[in-house]
Amino acid sequence: MFSRTLRLTARVARVQVVPARTFAISSVRSADPLQDLYIKELRSYKAPTIKASDAEGQVKAWKAPATPVAPSVETGDLAGELSAYENETVQLEAVEAVEGEVQKTGEW
Repeated sequence: MFSRTLRLTARVARVQVVPARTFAISSVRSADPLQDLYIKELRSYKAPTIKASDAEGQVKAWKAPATPVAPSVETGDLAGELSAYENETVQLEAVEAVEGEVQKTGEW
């Protein structure tokens, strides 16, 4: 008896399974008055035109910087100063002679 009900239900299940088409219906756009007003105002907005006179008083007028002056060279006895520098004796710090070797005292 139990097997007979199982067969019957299987037969009924096979008969009732019919592929059906489903259609996707897009939902109707709900009205949003605030959004509609915002979009309307955005579309009607016209940017103001920019004129050359709008910048007056906002920026400084440009002018080229002054040309730099070349540094002056001291004119004098350059040859005499150069020969005096070459004839100077070299001054060394404290140097000790130890057994023929020259050693410099102090730190590096």
